[in-house]
Amino acid sequence: MQNECFDPAEDSITIIRVDEATVHAAERRILSCEACNFDNAFLPFDNVFDVDTGNDPKVTDYKMSEPAHCPRCEGEVFVKTCVEWFPPALDLPRPAAKEDCFNKPCVRRFSQKVNRTGKPYAS
Repeated sequence: MQNECFDPAEDSITIIRVDEATVHAAERRILSCEACNFDNAFLPFDNVFDVDTGNDPKVTDYKMSEPAHCPRCEGEVFVKTCVEWFPPALDLPRPAAKEDCFNKPCVRRFSQKVNRTGKPYAS
């Protein structure tokens, strides 16, 4: 039976030190972490660095200068912490924080009680 686990020799692993600016850039792509969204956070955070650098994840490991933080629960995110993130091709504006969502006119408009035609009831 063939061994399905890839275990490279220690001397073939490249360790890359990730500076503070790169950690913060990668941190902006985190949507949630395994602590606050266990069902959807299934990729290790170092996958973000692999995509950015183009390095082979089988033989590359990273050492961060400081931990990143999850924008949803503000928990610390380390290299092997599982996260939900979006790739660079999908760099979209970050969703607003919960307290900001209700200050927008579109949310206030739809929070009013309306009749079947969509017009608000007279007060």
